Amino acid sequence: MRVTIVRDDNIVIVDGVTMPVDCSALPPWVHAIQRNGDLFDIECKGASPIKGVTDFSPYQYLIDDWKVEKNRQEEIAAKAKADAAEREKRLSAEAQAARRRTKK
Repeated sequence: MRVTIVRDDNIVIVDGVTMPVDCSALPPWVHAIQRNGDLFDIECKGASPIKGVTDFSPYQYLIDDWKVEKNRQEEIAAKAKADAAEREKRLSAEAQAARRRTKK
């Protein structure tokens, strides 16, 4: 799993999918956290990065929040798609009824 967390932008990217996540609980000196597999690096503001960190558990909550936000946005998109399909069906039925009325 490839993960990028950008503190000041309040975004978490997992395998190329970006979601807004509140990252303000991270220390202010953190610019970004990059994870690729089991190792990750912490990019620091004004200092050298901390490389090869193995314990990601202090940051797991950000991935959990990313999952919640991703699910929320997927539900919104699914509802919007269903609403659009229903609206299209209703408009089609109204158009057919209007055509039948004009034929009489």
